[in-house]
Amino acid sequence: MDYNMKTKNMEKNIIPIDSTKKELTVHGKIGFPIDVHVNFPSNFGLGLVNWHWHNEMQFCIVNSGSVSIQVNSNVYILKEGQGVFINSGCLHMVKSIKSNSDSYICINFHSKLISLFQNSEIEQKYVLPYLSSYKNSSIPIYGKTDEENAILMDFSSICNLYSKANYGHELDIVSCLLQVWKKLIKLFDSIVTDKTQPNTDPLRIKAILQYINDNFEEKILLKDIANAVNLSREECCRYFKRVTKYTILDYITDCRINKSIELMQFSNLSMSQIAMTVGFSGISYFSSCFKNRLKCTPSEYKKRIS
Repeated sequence: MDYNMKTKNMEKNIIPIDSTKKELTVHGKIGFPIDVHVNFPSNFGLGLVNWHWHNEMQFCIVNSGSVSIQVNSNVYILKEGQGVFINSGCLHMVKSIKSNSDSYICINFHSKLISLFQNSEIEQKYVLPYLSSYKNSSIPIYGKTDEENAILMDFSSICNLYSKANYGHELDIVSCLLQVWKKLIKLFDSIVTDKTQPNTDPLRIKAILQYINDNFEEKILLKDIANAVNLSREECCRYFKRVTKYTILDYITDCRINKSIELMQFSNLSMSQIAMTVGFSGISYFSSCFKNRLKCTPSEYKKRIS
């Protein structure tokens, strides 16, 4: 697939986020809140676009290769031409499957674009009931049915309109968004909730991630994380693994490595100083964890990105 889209313009491919994992990137303009760009997961620090969320809704289409996209506890393995809709406020992450050339197109758009105006009948009837709902957190579009192929074609049209930016393209994009939104909510309405699946609270998982993000520089005890979300230590571990597919320890380690990569790029600290700043007990343990995760030492990685 080739939509001639720009690669996301982020310095050193780091997504700016706050302590709740909310992405701070401005998507589009205030008067036209939509952004279309290409991401290569391999370009990011750990070879993946790590956990984050945003107020905008997002549609991802695999541009080349294959990627794994996880939204809350749902994992989708998508091939070229396939996509997934991610609702507002939902945690998600993306990993490459095959190679460094795996890429996907992101279409981020705010619900205001399809609401026409605040408190409109369209907003009240067709937009707000579907926003930030855990049931409607995501839906894969594999292109196996006529309805799914129509949705993929609509998003393909949006990509082309955005890329060419001809006169009146804003009107055409909004028209396409309204058409595709109608198709998406029909799919949402057809989904039957599986009552055998364990319930997961997205606010609780965000609270755990926030606790780790706020305290990664210090020694983090499991009992403190569990207390912060009113769970036992055992249930906290099971819950986190069930939703994220990570152990809490692995996530804390990845969080610290991610922070160390940022410091390598944007500070003059020595490796020992970086190790202590991000919460590792010493340079030896830091180097061991870093090499296990990225297959190179911190010093080798720094030379590579320099």
